[in-house]
Amino acid sequence: MTLVYEDEELRLLNALLLKLGLTLSLALVLFAIYFFMARKRAKKVPRSFITVYWLTLTLYVVLILNESDLIRAVNLWEGAYLWTKFAAYLGTAFFLLKAADLLLLEDFFIAKKGAHIPALVRLLVLLSGLAVAVLVFLRTVLGINVVALVAIPTAITAVIGFALQDTLKRFFAGLMLSKLVRVGQWVSVAGKEGRVVQVDLTHVTIITRDDDLVMVPNDLVAQLSIANYNKPTTNHARTVLVEAGYEAPPLQARTVLIEAAKAVPGVLHDPAPEATVSAYKDSGIEYRLKFWINDYRYALEMDGEVLTQIWYAFKRERIEIPLPQRIVHVTKAKESERVIAEE
Repeated sequence: MTLVYEDEELRLLNALLLKLGLTLSLALVLFAIYFFMARKRAKKVPRSFITVYWLTLTLYVVLILNESDLIRAVNLWEGAYLWTKFAAYLGTAFFLLKAADLLLLEDFFIAKKGAHIPALVRLLVLLSGLAVAVLVFLRTVLGINVVALVAIPTAITAVIGFALQDTLKRFFAGLMLSKLVRVGQWVSVAGKEGRVVQVDLTHVTIITRDDDLVMVPNDLVAQLSIANYNKPTTNHARTVLVEAGYEAPPLQARTVLIEAAKAVPGVLHDPAPEATVSAYKDSGIEYRLKFWINDYRYALEMDGEVLTQIWYAFKRERIEIPLPQRIVHVTKAKESERVIAEE
């Protein structure tokens, strides 16, 4: 009798260890896939992901211990067992959906195929998948009639929709904006110029050249004009104004300006820089020099480099950069007027 009892305990122990081993192995594989994809994209693993991961793994361990007759200390009542099972299954669905998002959408379609799938659309797909999983698990695990849950009274729906109308406006505006601006692009919106760092459910976030973080609501951005300096191409035209003395022939000055711009690294030769006479000033002739760059974040630095190169070019060609000056003509008064003035 004792031998039979020991064999039964050994069988239960082996079964328990097998379930724990399979569960931990699968959990390790899922985490390794996510961690590898995050490192591949140079992203940090979010704390929320790690929290859900450990919580789900703990729930599975509790379920396995509860189902084993070998461990008497873990004995959940039926309601707690079902809800624990529901939460564990929902956590698994989250990991599978996240893995599909990384492997299928981000790695295959976006990275390899070059498709543009906005982050908001990916989030919407993830939330929709979780919503379907909740309905399925409510029915299969808890035995709840999901049809009754879906048929929410119209009045409640209207109240919720009215309360969340601003959030919904920003959400749908964000879906539209994700097609116009992308993370990493340089834009000017609401009087602020900077690099887009995030387009989420409610806001567009940019970092200005002064390293200030600016968050603009999506619905406000959708109502304003947006200047995207990365579309339709990354080429961007810059213009600087330069004065040269009247002694320098305009054709010579224009040639010197164009060659000076071409000598600056980062200035595109196709399209080539252009120089035109802009205006006749009091001190000299004003020229408008237009050149193109392909990285807007260095726009101000490129302006400075071009102006520096122009100074040296003008010095070599003996072209004067005039200082502000005014010519005053003095005439002699008539003799009679001078005599009257003396009296």
